[in-house]
Amino acid sequence: QYIIKLENIHEVIRPKPEEIVALGSEAECLNIRGKIYPLIRLHKLFAVETKFTNPCEATAVLTHNEGKYAAILVDDVLGQLRAVVKDLDSRFSYLKTIAGTAVLANSKVGLVLDVPGILAECLGS
Repeated sequence: QYIIKLENIHEVIRPKPEEIVALGSEAECLNIRGKIYPLIRLHKLFAVETKFTNPCEATAVLTHNEGKYAAILVDDVLGQLRAVVKDLDSRFSYLKTIAGTAVLANSKVGLVLDVPGILAECLGS
């Protein structure tokens, strides 16, 4: 399970087919009310399994940081929670897409996504 800080979330949507724009064979964007959001597939970024490959079945978290916008495609959003975030140990400083960890209500550890790092990694600095 992943956690995105509320300050980085603009909106959460379920994309409609007419909002998906293909740019070549790999790049995709969402056109939401005239604003273009590059689509980042979280399962591809982290090489993990996913329930949904069709964006219309998944959930898109519209994110932003310092004027950069993107839609991060996730399986589902479980809700909003308060969490104490623990920064990663310096041995993991090479991970530019994970900001830290937090213990969730189900006692599992969630990874806190570093939205600025993800945007830089996927969209360039």
